[in-house]
Amino acid sequence: DENSPPTPFLFARIRRVVPLYWLATLVMAAELAIAGMPPGARRIASALAFLPQGNAGPTAMGLPLLAPGWSLHYEMGFYLLFAATLVLPVRWRTPLLSALLLTLAAIGSAQRSAWTSPILIEFAAGMWIGEVWRGRATMRAVAVGGGLCLIFMLALHAGLMDRIRLFAGTLAIAAMVWTLSREPVTRRPRLEALGDASYAIYLTHLLVMKPLFALTAGAVPPAALMLPAAILGIAAGLIVHRQVERPIARALDPARIRARSRAGTPRPSVRATP
Repeated sequence: DENSPPTPFLFARIRRVVPLYWLATLVMAAELAIAGMPPGARRIASALAFLPQGNAGPTAMGLPLLAPGWSLHYEMGFYLLFAATLVLPVRWRTPLLSALLLTLAAIGSAQRSAWTSPILIEFAAGMWIGEVWRGRATMRAVAVGGGLCLIFMLALHAGLMDRIRLFAGTLAIAAMVWTLSREPVTRRPRLEALGDASYAIYLTHLLVMKPLFALTAGAVPPAALMLPAAILGIAAGLIVHRQVERPIARALDPARIRARSRAGTPRPSVRATP
């Protein structure tokens, strides 16, 4: 809801992201402890607090305890910034936040850190995809803006093909989403179920696959395990989504919390008058 105040917006995002990530992180910590590699308390606390270890990123050495959590560090940071823009008029939010993200990426060209990665540009692209989706911006405007951003990045780092690929890929995704939004979509319940469970699958697949590969090391070629491991990871994610993620989301639903609060509030007794 574009008219949501910052606090309800942040609570909705925390409710969606944090509980399952915390649970998966603690399960990973338990797996490592059982394997004789217990993580330190500091590393666990950093992961739970969404604090990156070093330069967070998909190939960085400082990955969190649960490796897929590196992207959630950026996601939660973006939500904080986006929540701050909710006090502004709608028309100013995307341009101003995009400018801030590009500025951070530019700073990262001189002083690389987890919070100044070029990955931040993907979040800016996502906001503009949303603008197109809602009809508040045309694809031409997004393409022009994307081209200017690409020139900006090239001016900072001529010859760095990783950043060219990063932004070109972002524009390709934006074009794909725009195209699909204008095509008739047939509802497929099974695919929708996979989509609903995608977050649970993302967080839990390593929890299942790592023990599988460890138990079969030396006995089964890793290539032969790829398909069974993928199927097992998806199945585990679906189960976690239905049995864990959805019940947690229901328990933390604001309407249910208010109802429980009202039910637990003692009512004043009414004395009968003689």
